[in-house]
Amino acid sequence: MTSNVAESLNASIRHVRKFPVCPLLESIHAMYQKWFYERRDDASRRIEILTPWTTDELKVNDDLGAFMKVLEIDTRVYQVIDSTKNRTVNLYHRNCTCRRFQLDLIPCAYAAAMYSGLIYPVSHPDEWEVPNNVKSQIVLPPSIRAQAGAPQTTRFPSGVERRMNPRRPRGVRHCSICGEVGHTKKRCPTIPIGVLEDEDYFSNDWN
Repeated sequence: MTSNVAESLNASIRHVRKFPVCPLLESIHAMYQKWFYERRDDASRRIEILTPWTTDELKVNDDLGAFMKVLEIDTRVYQVIDSTKNRTVNLYHRNCTCRRFQLDLIPCAYAAAMYSGLIYPVSHPDEWEVPNNVKSQIVLPPSIRAQAGAPQTTRFPSGVERRMNPRRPRGVRHCSICGEVGHTKKRCPTIPIGVLEDEDYFSNDWN
């Protein structure tokens, strides 16, 4: 039985395996030299602490854990439930019954579920580590012109809210007496004949 590392190496040197010993070793040396340079150069360009694979895995696990239910067993052991499975996570020993926590050595989706709902407090400003290039910047409020009229005090409803709470369209006449559209209260067909000119009749509150 061969490991994945041995299979990968054999596939990489399949074109030079029939070389004599010295050329074969020179080819393997050149290949390793190229690999190490490319990986070292790629690592020097990155600002993340973790590798790209680890960063992607943690992001996926965090997204999956956001939809799981967490039940506390004690201060370090938790029961995590998703739609199909029930797992137990031990933060002190860093293990989970799914075994991904132990094999990958990074929090699995069930372990990430316990951190997805946490909001940590902000430390005192004196303890913040602010780069010098940020400290030197002066941020001023935006220069805007005050709009005429009273300021907006309510937010604009979203499209979903407008569909759930429909309002009559603007410009459509609405009768305050019968509630029908297409006419006003002065042209309401329910008004008795002979009172259309009576202002006291329309002064009543029909709403």
